[in-house]
Amino acid sequence: GVNAEAIRRIGGKVIVLDVNNNFGRVSQILKLIRKEKIDVIVSHNSAPLFKIILILVHYFMRERVTIAYAHADAMSIYDESRKRGMHIRKFVHRIGFEKCDEVIAISKFVKESLIRSFNTPAEKIKVIYNGTTINKALLSKKNGNGIPQLIYVGRLRKEKGVQNILKALANMDHMVKYNMKIIGDGDYRPVLEAMVSQLGLQDRVCFCGSRVDVAKDLMEADIFVHFPECEEGFGIAIIEAMSLGKICVCSESGAIPEIIKNQYNGYLIEKKDMVHASEILKRVIGEHQSEKNDVLRGHAIESVQKYSIENYAEKFDETIESLYKRKITKREYIRKL
Repeated sequence: GVNAEAIRRIGGKVIVLDVNNNFGRVSQILKLIRKEKIDVIVSHNSAPLFKIILILVHYFMRERVTIAYAHADAMSIYDESRKRGMHIRKFVHRIGFEKCDEVIAISKFVKESLIRSFNTPAEKIKVIYNGTTINKALLSKKNGNGIPQLIYVGRLRKEKGVQNILKALANMDHMVKYNMKIIGDGDYRPVLEAMVSQLGLQDRVCFCGSRVDVAKDLMEADIFVHFPECEEGFGIAIIEAMSLGKICVCSESGAIPEIIKNQYNGYLIEKKDMVHASEILKRVIGEHQSEKNDVLRGHAIESVQKYSIENYAEKFDETIESLYKRKITKREYIRKL
């Protein structure tokens, strides 16, 4: 897909699996690890299949380094909503996290969920926050036309909570002026479009579809809004918006409070409290060009510097290098014995 092509363009080697069954995939990946003489295996996918690969590598290719990435909280990883086979999936993930050399969690919230649900040893989990490109040259000025521009960026799925944004907007006084862009796509879009019509928001809310580069839309916006139903493992779109000096109004979901400090670099509302959300949005819209929010924008830009892609890459490289050196040292020790 798109990511494979992007990796190829920068000179990376991409191998696309040509089998459709899980047994064939496992077999092909294990053969590739041997054939390509892979030293480090990083599993990003949350499918149980990839934990099985880490388990097999642990038992039959012990000289390799294995890293399991956790991009979401534990309940999302084993998909608690799918009751059939849930206990088996949970068991496979638990063993996979236990047997790999290190687990990388994208937030403290995700780390705590792994400890709680899978009994993953805390000392095995390293928190490395996701990173984004921070370009101060892209910093946008305040919107000058007087009508605040709101934006949401993300997938259009029920758990992402765009319906909560629409409810909060509908609860506001109709005299409040704003425009709202929804960037992204997904299977929940028809439901959301129908909801916009039912709530009488069609003149204010625009569905813009997917974007490869959302920086332009973010630069034109004033206020970023996100009220998810799910527990967010991190919130990459939030830090992208903050890096451009946007006022972020988000719910206290998952790891979001690790990014936003209420009324310091953004605004937090209680999860699913759309009455409170409406009140905060109305206030922020009314004050969007105020000196108070100028200070808040400055704090947002300052606090998001630690989420730079350079910082992420450095920490990830350090992790791989440390694990690899440790594995080499252990291998040489065993040989001497």
